[in-house]
Amino acid sequence: MSARPNDIGDDARLNKSYKYEGSVSIGYAWAVTLNLETVHGVRFSGSNVFIGGQAGLSYGLPQGLGSYVNVFPRWFFPYSDKLDGYLSLGVGWYNQAGPYRGSSEPPSMTAGRKNYAGGVDLMPEFGLGFKLRNGDAVDLAIRCQFAFGLYDAYKSARGWLGAEYYPALMVGYRF
Repeated sequence: MSARPNDIGDDARLNKSYKYEGSVSIGYAWAVTLNLETVHGVRFSGSNVFIGGQAGLSYGLPQGLGSYVNVFPRWFFPYSDKLDGYLSLGVGWYNQAGPYRGSSEPPSMTAGRKNYAGGVDLMPEFGLGFKLRNGDAVDLAIRCQFAFGLYDAYKSARGWLGAEYYPALMVGYRF
């Protein structure tokens, strides 16, 4: 008798070395900015390594409306059955737009002017996950977004492109 092809696949699925993991978070960033983001990817068993993607939106002052999409590796260092810590670094692309973004002028003064920016961002993060009985966790994290401007319609007209940083406090639910 020969083994059916599905028998091999069934054994491989029972001994998976990874599992899906995702999270949804809200946050508050400097100066008056609210963030909403989601992270999805895989967590590898035995190594405490997570690799995934991150997508988020932010709205506030002085940045205006922003979005970002990042590759998002995370390293967990478990403390106990009730608490785990992690370090992560999002690397990717950001985009910003809005009437007051980078400007002290009112919208009526910038109405005819394009006002958008984008570039590369880095998001180092340190967080703690408080594990729940169902296996999920509530995360509390401190993060800083370093935005390196590659284009800026408003500031490049004034001869300035550079880097900015935005510290944030994030609260999320990891499943």
